[in-house]
Amino acid sequence: EGYFLYYVCLSGEETSDEHGSSVVCMAKSKDGLAWEPMATGVAKEGLPEHVLLSGPPKPAGWWVYRDANPEAQGRYLTTNSPILRGPSGVGLQDVPSVLLDSWDGLTWNVIPDSEFLPHHSDTCNALVYNPIKGRYQITIRRRWGERRVFQVESTDLVKWTAPHPVLHPSPIDPPSTHFYGMPQFFIPSAGLFVGFLWLQHMPYNDVMGGPVTTEYAYSYDGDLWNRSHTVAMPRREPGCFGAGSIYGTAMIERDEDVLVYAVARVEEHHAIRRLIEDGTQSAVLLSGSLRKNGFVGLVSNRGRGEITTECLLLDRPEIAINVNAPLGGVRVQLCDTGYRPLPGCTYDDCREIQGDLVSAEVVWGDGGAFRKVVEANQWVRIQVEFEHAEIFSIDTECAVAINPMAPVRRDL
Repeated sequence: EGYFLYYVCLSGEETSDEHGSSVVCMAKSKDGLAWEPMATGVAKEGLPEHVLLSGPPKPAGWWVYRDANPEAQGRYLTTNSPILRGPSGVGLQDVPSVLLDSWDGLTWNVIPDSEFLPHHSDTCNALVYNPIKGRYQITIRRRWGERRVFQVESTDLVKWTAPHPVLHPSPIDPPSTHFYGMPQFFIPSAGLFVGFLWLQHMPYNDVMGGPVTTEYAYSYDGDLWNRSHTVAMPRREPGCFGAGSIYGTAMIERDEDVLVYAVARVEEHHAIRRLIEDGTQSAVLLSGSLRKNGFVGLVSNRGRGEITTECLLLDRPEIAINVNAPLGGVRVQLCDTGYRPLPGCTYDDCREIQGDLVSAEVVWGDGGAFRKVVEANQWVRIQVEFEHAEIFSIDTECAVAINPMAPVRRDL
């Protein structure tokens, strides 16, 4: 009947760390947008009542996840990658990164033998259950100071694979671009993994500074990740929260939309010390919403546009499209592999779609011609003609091929 928010902040406790000690706190909300601190009942004496976990070692990389494994039955999981400074605050001691579980989101226990990394991973260690592979996976940094995205996997939350890289800066990135981390999410309605890839844009000859921005990444199976090279959340005006760095951190799919969240910082990376000394707030949580299955769209920005898919082998006589056509309209037709329209499934036969619709059914006449095409098990292409409109997705069940003479494959 609402939402929990888990967030890490500075407590002001004495510590050998120059940045102070961190604690995990909780808040609650009915709509996921307006939040209020929540008493946890476990805060140590001297700390605010909404503190859930404190050190030493100080908690870090905390990531809470509602377990989507069908066998979990309502379990919550979280990653914790503690930080413990060495003598005189120099270096880091090896404290294992582990998993905790909970049945109510309030009482947490370390899962025995759940170490997924023998030391600290200096990022958001994002855990999800992968229903395609039937396993859990965590995006991490392999070690402190190595700014690439790695991943570990497990079928039982105990035996974890060695870290392997899934995303690495490429030659087309600006010089000194580092990957600071990547929260990952599985979107069931789209069958797609989406990542908020954190890019740190470092100044020349500076290993710590520079702004951090968020870019979309995506995967069809949770193994092979693709970059979009598209900014998910633009930085804001200087002096505003989000001007220095903006970290996309969370995503929740709802029936009508997708809630998204970002930690928006005034300062660029590693400039927090001056804010601590000034007693200035450095970050806020920004919240907003995305269109359902609307991560990317095609716009007919010159009046009228048309798109044509690769060859498809349809499994059912059902096609829905996600479009916004406030002024013009959208029509759909089927054609054969040689781009010849199929009788009864042409633009002229299609009922025009108008308005802002997340799932608009495509209808040709009484549907008889469409059913015959599907029953004939023939390769087709879908063409969409749209005017003053934007199309976000086409939803159907099918096999996909660039060459219809090739063997049929139904998995991406």
